[in-house]
Amino acid sequence: MFCRAKMELNNNMKNWIIGGLLLFIVGCSSDSKYSTELEEVRAGLNDNPSMALSKLDSLKACWGTMPKNIQMRWQLLQLSAQNKCDTVFRSDSVQQVLVDYFECQGTPNERMYANYLLGRVYSDMGEAPQALKWFQKAVESADTTDTDCDYYTLCGIYGQIARTFDQQNLYYEEIEAWESFSHFALKDSDTYNYIRGIEFQEIPYFCLDDTFNLMKTTEKARQLYLKNGWKESAASVYPPAILLMLQDGQYQRAHDMMQVFEHESGLFDASGNISSGREHYYNSKGLYYLGVHQLDSAEYYFRKLIPFEINRNYDAYDGLHAVYRAQRDVDSVMKYAALSEQALDSIQKDDQADALAIAHSLYNYSRMERMMEQENFKTQQMKWRNTLAMIAGLVVLLLVVLRYRKYKKTKENELKTLSKDYQDKVERLEQARRDLVLLEEDKNRLAEERRDEIRRLQEEIDRYKELYERVPIHEREMSLAKSPIVNKFHERGKGKLNIGLPSDNDWIKLGSAYHEQLPSFYTSILQDARLSDEEKHLCMLCRLNFHNGEIAVLLDKSPQSVSNMKSAVNDKLFGMKTAGELNANLKRL
Repeated sequence: MFCRAKMELNNNMKNWIIGGLLLFIVGCSSDSKYSTELEEVRAGLNDNPSMALSKLDSLKACWGTMPKNIQMRWQLLQLSAQNKCDTVFRSDSVQQVLVDYFECQGTPNERMYANYLLGRVYSDMGEAPQALKWFQKAVESADTTDTDCDYYTLCGIYGQIARTFDQQNLYYEEIEAWESFSHFALKDSDTYNYIRGIEFQEIPYFCLDDTFNLMKTTEKARQLYLKNGWKESAASVYPPAILLMLQDGQYQRAHDMMQVFEHESGLFDASGNISSGREHYYNSKGLYYLGVHQLDSAEYYFRKLIPFEINRNYDAYDGLHAVYRAQRDVDSVMKYAALSEQALDSIQKDDQADALAIAHSLYNYSRMERMMEQENFKTQQMKWRNTLAMIAGLVVLLLVVLRYRKYKKTKENELKTLSKDYQDKVERLEQARRDLVLLEEDKNRLAEERRDEIRRLQEEIDRYKELYERVPIHEREMSLAKSPIVNKFHERGKGKLNIGLPSDNDWIKLGSAYHEQLPSFYTSILQDARLSDEEKHLCMLCRLNFHNGEIAVLLDKSPQSVSNMKSAVNDKLFGMKTAGELNANLKRL
């Protein structure tokens, strides 16, 4: 508190002194001509930055006759124009000088832009933490209550902040930045960018898998575009929502959005090709046709995605893998499974490298922060000693008195708090001991109840086993053959349930049915360590008289493979290498 108050008073004194000097310089300098020309450059900067650069270059010949304040404004405008012309900055030396100058002598807009330009340098150099620091300083420098506030630039700064957060995978922070982007675009009467800021929130919501807010944001942006007559932009908001709907299996809803996007966005040519840079939409088309079982169309769009090498072609290869799996093309399934795995490995390696780069950047940022703080502290100390020694003494005396009084009151409060905390802890200790006794009593009672329940259930199970043993085996076989799980397997084997192969849970249920009705078979076959899981599944199906065609469908094999498997199992269990006798041999178990 002492250091902060001292710094504030010293800064005020410094500003008074600098302000007086500035008034003197302005009064004595004939710089009105330069000021007028620079103001004209500033006014046209956003609309035509290239022309602004040309005008600034024409003034460079007068650099030696320019006062310091004009030179600083000239440099600020030059860097601003270069930034708008997408210049890549590689050094922060000039920008740092501008920040130091305008922090003391600039307007809020100038301070904002100087800090923003320094952030742009670090952004171009890949130092995201440093870039975010100066972007934040830029928005803090703006006076948003002033009618002259440059909302246009402030809106752009929040856009840079949002993109930087996106690179760091900080999606909640990115959403907040886009909300600020929209807010200040609206204050600048820029309706289009106001809506764009809402639309830009779709991607982070998609990355967060937040279906509700993604759909809410998409519909809000669409309605605002339509309200303002921007029909093509209204149709262009759909791609993130389309992909999320496809991932959720909502194909009809995705189809409706795709129709609007493809026919109203103006992004497709007569042949149905999307405009450059948006080719990832072909993945959504492929996923849609895959979901509605139009496999030829799905293959067409996944292959159309390959030349653009998006995401190392992982989406394309993974899509083709799914298509060929549905077509039961084993060779192609193996080929594209390997390609998609290689692409995924490459993406993961890139992600790991990015993570290391971010960590390294954060480390460098922390180290530079400490060095800057130390240097600033030393510089500030020198200024205090040279210019404000007498005032500092008076302030120190006043603050010492106030500090002492505050110290006494703080100690009194600490003692009261300490005493109260002590009593609270004693009471909590006693209550914890009482609770422990009750918990131990409850634990013993519950344990005894569970033991009684286990004994009772075991007795009932034994009784049921005895009852089952009395039922003739042919009746148990008949009961098993008519059970719901066996009927479900028959339906799958006939191809009536178009929902893929039996699940692990289905096989477990079938095994449980055997354990219940034919326990000796269950013990002999399903607990035989010589058999693989697939061979055990074959035995269960053969024992129930499933024919080879059904077994081939259920095990996802060819009929010849099923016959070979039967021979192998018959040899393991009964020493017979023929397939035809397996069913009869299993019946004897």
